[in-house]
Amino acid sequence: SPAARHWLVRLWLLPLLLGQPALWGHFIAQHTSTDHDCDARHTARVVLTHPAYEWLSWGMNYHAVHHMHPRVPFHQLRRAFDATRRELRHVEERGYLRAHTAVVRAALDRPASL
Repeated sequence: SPAARHWLVRLWLLPLLLGQPALWGHFIAQHTSTDHDCDARHTARVVLTHPAYEWLSWGMNYHAVHHMHPRVPFHQLRRAFDATRRELRHVEERGYLRAHTAVVRAALDRPASL
């Protein structure tokens, strides 16, 4: 029905189209240009960011900690990060813009593979 299509577009498609670019910006910073081994301390990044974004993303800016300790609730990830910070290889202390800068630099420095 036309009403169902209208609500499908408004409640699913429109939020999807608006939200995905922001989510991909978040996702790319978490795993791109990290190490590709089996150690969770090396395969994801922690991005220290504004507390409002930390709250909005449910603490997923502590992504490496989330991989190390997947059963830690989101509201305890900061405390877990404080306890494990020295073990982590990829910590960006200046936010997502700097994390993306590091990702782009690493991509430009890496030789193209065929």
